[in-house]
Amino acid sequence: MPEVKTTKQTPDEYLCQTIVDREALPLENIATVDNRGFEIDTGFHKQLTPELGLDISGNFSWNKNKIVFMDEPESAVSWQRLTGHAYGAVLAYYL
Repeated sequence: MPEVKTTKQTPDEYLCQTIVDREALPLENIATVDNRGFEIDTGFHKQLTPELGLDISGNFSWNKNKIVFMDEPESAVSWQRLTGHAYGAVLAYYL
């Protein structure tokens, strides 16, 4: 009689294995992201009359980030991998 092996899986583990045709997605959400940027904020205030004032302000910001490492499934094709792209990048294949 063949030996029957049983294993306990959490619902998340089972779902990952079911969706990706038995190739499980990474079970941990780990990544390294390199972030750089700056912000400049300036303002001007002048009281014209006791009841009227003028306030002007503005800001400028710039940032850049890059995913240095992300635990991704091995079966992902190269153009679908997030590693090396900006965080939040839309990865799509256009004809």
